[in-house]
Amino acid sequence: SSLIEFLSSKGVETNIQHPLLMTQHTAYRGEYDADIPMAKSLVEKIVCLPAHENLTKEEVEYVASCVLEFYDHD
Repeated sequence: SSLIEFLSSKGVETNIQHPLLMTQHTAYRGEYDADIPMAKSLVEKIVCLPAHENLTKEEVEYVASCVLEFYDHD
């Protein structure tokens, strides 16, 4: 995702928490015949931002400002 690349260039670490749909996991593969194109599209776009108890207010504001900057230029 270009948001991930943009945030990385600003020093903000991100992650895709759940890159696979349940129907794509080994245990369930072939068990369900699901036509779920929206879910397949969204699973690649949901980005986890830094969120833990040790973040300072300034760090939270920096992450938020970087996300806003990305969407202001998009």
